[in-house]
Amino acid sequence: MHHAPSNLDQQSSIQFDKQTLAAIKGSPSIAVFTIDDDGIITDWNRGAEKLYGFNKEDLIDQHCQTLFPENAINTLNKNLAKIIRGRVIPEVETQCRRKDGHIIDILFSMHPIKHSESGHVVGAITMSTDISAKKLTEHALVERANQIKAIVETVPDAIITIDSTGVIEAVNPAVQTIFGYAPHEVIGSNVTLLMPSPYREEHDGYLKRYLSTRKAKVIGIGREVTGLRKNGEQFPMELAVNLVIIDGREAFVGVVKDISERKLNELALEEQYSKTEEANAALTRTLAILQSTQAELVEAEKMAALGSMVAGVAHEINTPLGISLTAASHLEGAINSITQGLATKTLTQSALQQLLKSGEEASQLILRNLDKSAALISSFKKLSVDQSDEGITEGNLSETLRSIITSIRTEIESRNCQIELTCPEQIRISINTNTLQQVLKNLLCNAAIHAYPDEAGGPITITVEEQSDTLTIMVADQGRGMDKGTLAKAFEPFFTTRRNKGGMGLGLHLVYNLVKQSLHGKIEARSTEGAGSTFTITVPK
Repeated sequence: MHHAPSNLDQQSSIQFDKQTLAAIKGSPSIAVFTIDDDGIITDWNRGAEKLYGFNKEDLIDQHCQTLFPENAINTLNKNLAKIIRGRVIPEVETQCRRKDGHIIDILFSMHPIKHSESGHVVGAITMSTDISAKKLTEHALVERANQIKAIVETVPDAIITIDSTGVIEAVNPAVQTIFGYAPHEVIGSNVTLLMPSPYREEHDGYLKRYLSTRKAKVIGIGREVTGLRKNGEQFPMELAVNLVIIDGREAFVGVVKDISERKLNELALEEQYSKTEEANAALTRTLAILQSTQAELVEAEKMAALGSMVAGVAHEINTPLGISLTAASHLEGAINSITQGLATKTLTQSALQQLLKSGEEASQLILRNLDKSAALISSFKKLSVDQSDEGITEGNLSETLRSIITSIRTEIESRNCQIELTCPEQIRISINTNTLQQVLKNLLCNAAIHAYPDEAGGPITITVEEQSDTLTIMVADQGRGMDKGTLAKAFEPFFTTRRNKGGMGLGLHLVYNLVKQSLHGKIEARSTEGAGSTFTITVPK
């Protein structure tokens, strides 16, 4: 075994001149160490200390394999064998292991050292440079290039690169999807292959004008144009072209989006819009007809309601008037009998007494039925509600309600009913108190009579709730309630369940009119048979 001298400057056969060798050995940026023919390290410079992290004393007389990871040992041994045969190992990329255990990439070369007299190889001088940063940069560039390639190859739009004369240099796979050409069929051809007339004839001239004037119609702007597929089919497309510099020369990159489907959708939308406009016009005409028909139906309903009311009025008044007429005829006959008896002097005292008794009964019957007719006419007059502002007062609602309850309490309590009021004290309101009194009196009396028949009695509650601009007044009982048929007709004129007991069926109808027309509100009825009824009035404050 021959050990290479540590003084490299004396080895003239190393193939470096002394000045170059001294510069290399003293460089802190190049790691230099020498080995003998067995691979044992014999010398170590400052650059090696910096690169590998070992001091000179750490590695002298150690095998150089210490500096290399497992995957690089085989290559190192092969290179050592070449060195023994006198061959130079040019710069190769490999890896080494630093003292701290980190593996780094290096550029490594070996040159044989020969004995100056015998010419035998007695060792080698090695030089290493750290290329980890370079490798990382190259790796990042490769990754970036792969990413860009993946994006370009998967993007659904066609990407076409042409030179300044219009010749296609590169395309992505989407070109085949959109135009029908495989990449090798278009690369090297003029891009006008993908254009129909007249764009084909104009394109080359346009490129020349742009390169000379730099005035763009498409480049850097984008527009809708027409493309030409391999099968001859023309189609609409969006084209965006940008100028790029590739290896110091100008080129153009065009991005093509096939908008055939979008155009079809736009056309379908336009047709649908046109149909919708026509349908809207038809609906407008139909609505006008419906409104006209509705107005006619409302007028017919009014006339029907008027006819029903007139029939009801006639029916209600005809009965007492007919009785009065019959009684008047009977009274007239009695008077005629007295007159005739006096004229013929055949009138007896007993006959006179009988005739006077009949006349008295007829007179009383006439008076009672005329009073009833007068009461009916008075009720009918109330159906025409006075909508003037007379009677409107402003005040505390709770006090107003208590005053109304006091005025009718005796009448209600005579039927064994108790009125309970729940009303916030702070509510103030402007309202026609006479109308409100009439409404509540009718509702309370209706509850006392219909909810609790035969003077059975029970509670009647008045509950007031305040909203931002409205008031809700609920009159509720716990009586026998109404079935669905009765509830549906509750506000109809002349509908009553007590006609055989003198009911006329005008009370709730009057309430309905007063609330709607005079109080400008609304009223609703809810009822469950056997569980009571609730009348809810909503009026503006």
